[in-house]
Amino acid sequence: MSKLKALIFGGRGFVGQHLELQLRDRYDVVAVGREVDIGCKSKLKECLKIIEPSLVVNLASLTTVAEAKANPVETVNTMVTGVSSILAALSDTNFRGSYLQVSSSEVYGRLSQNALPVNEDAEIRLDNLYSFAKYSGEALCQAAVPSSDFQINIVRPFTHIGRGQSNRFAVAYFADKIKEIANGRSPPVINVGNLEASRDFTDVRDVVVAYDRILHSKHTGKVYNVCSGREMKVREALNILLTLAQCSVEIVEDDSRVRDQLQDRIVGDFYKIKKELGWYAKYDLKSTLIEMMRSNRDASAVKS
Repeated sequence: MSKLKALIFGGRGFVGQHLELQLRDRYDVVAVGREVDIGCKSKLKECLKIIEPSLVVNLASLTTVAEAKANPVETVNTMVTGVSSILAALSDTNFRGSYLQVSSSEVYGRLSQNALPVNEDAEIRLDNLYSFAKYSGEALCQAAVPSSDFQINIVRPFTHIGRGQSNRFAVAYFADKIKEIANGRSPPVINVGNLEASRDFTDVRDVVVAYDRILHSKHTGKVYNVCSGREMKVREALNILLTLAQCSVEIVEDDSRVRDQLQDRIVGDFYKIKKELGWYAKYDLKSTLIEMMRSNRDASAVKS
């Protein structure tokens, strides 16, 4: 008996690869990237008619606030028009399965300290194009829920890290740089941004389990935070990586690595998804960082 099919838009990236691993024992997973223009409803309908998926996940997005700011037209085409086109194409092709829209915790904007940990009922503050586009995608989904014959749910992930992440992101950059230093391929210097900022880090393997639970729930029109609920300074993550590699380095502050509009503290509340779906993050940060350090030929950099 053939498996049902799952379709992941934006599925060739970091999270998409892990989600494919999570689903592939039960589904034939089709992960598509830029070869499918999600802004074109007719192309999407062709794709959906060929694949006939039971699950659809939309991961297609620019990946950072800075990238969205630098590419405003692409941001709107991908993250707003793309969502509208996907929803319309699903409706036109009589999709009856489960659709998951991946938004972002960025929609909460800059939070006061007494607003933490932040839950799904918090005020939305759209202070950059990225968050505006993400929330516009959410709004399109919520508007479609009453008239749709398929499930539509939304997830707001917080910072997630793990094996295979691009070193454009701080923790992955630290891990790659430390491996280079430990193996003698780079001088013992690491350029850093704001190490005192704290983040809610979640292992990507936990994140995709959350997506799986939501896709297979009976709910529709729901919004869930996906986060660990554990707050950690970026400096602590760097120190764990250095300890794992038994590596001594010079830390150099680099203004170019400090993000605009940086929030000093971010931590989420996962009570809703735990109560309704039984999900919570199981991997601790140290085990995630070990996995990142052992993820390629530089595994020797991790000292036992």
